[in-house]
Amino acid sequence: MEPVILPQVVDCPGATIRNDALQPVSEPILTVTLKAQDGQLYLLPLSEQGARSLLEVISSWRRAPDFP
Repeated sequence: MEPVILPQVVDCPGATIRNDALQPVSEPILTVTLKAQDGQLYLLPLSEQGARSLLEVISSWRRAPDFP
């Protein structure tokens, strides 16, 4: 699978979790809405493993001291 490169993401205005009672298990467990610097919105569907990996990366991220 070819990686997708998104423009710089500046915000995450929302996310939707799959409702197992209403949606098939084949649907992504989590769909994140990302806002790019140019204002474009992107929907990023994540599997359970993808959501776990994203949480791990975000949890271990440390801001640089000079980060505004």
